[in-house]
Amino acid sequence: MNENEFVEADASEGWQERLTGMFPALEQELHLTEHALSVLVNPGKDNRISSYAVCVYEPDLVEDKRNGSRNTVLARIREGILKSNPDIVAVDSRNPGLKEFGEAVEDINGRFSVRMDKNSENFVKCLENCIRYGIENYVPKAAAFACCARYKECSEKKRCIHPNTLYAKACEYRKNLENGRVFY
Repeated sequence: MNENEFVEADASEGWQERLTGMFPALEQELHLTEHALSVLVNPGKDNRISSYAVCVYEPDLVEDKRNGSRNTVLARIREGILKSNPDIVAVDSRNPGLKEFGEAVEDINGRFSVRMDKNSENFVKCLENCIRYGIENYVPKAAAFACCARYKECSEKKRCIHPNTLYAKACEYRKNLENGRVFY
């Protein structure tokens, strides 16, 4: 599935509204840029919704021609998995924490899937858990770089101070600071 096929979802009701209402606080807490989190929809055959995706957008700070898409899917929500109960959806994510929300099944690629009622409070908590896991374990789209112009201030504070958390995950010096190695 190509993530470029996704379009912005209508977040005016249901679980989408509950989840997107949490985004500003999550973005602030996780030190993400404003509007970094989104719910996108994947239109399938006949323009019917195939699935939803909870995504994080990594702003590009340097030209990176290797990858045109800056969205990373943190969780995918598939509807219509039980004809007898349309409220039951499948949540797919690399987050092993999905096991806390039900009987999760792991596929051969290390992705977990759990079935849930999309109207339950636990469902939105599950998606929040997937967002937190995805940001904590985020692999940046930006190419790795040694350090940025903030390296002296980072050294003084013994942590990365770059304002773009996702981009900063590509910083090699940040990894050294996290391991207690201060060079400057």
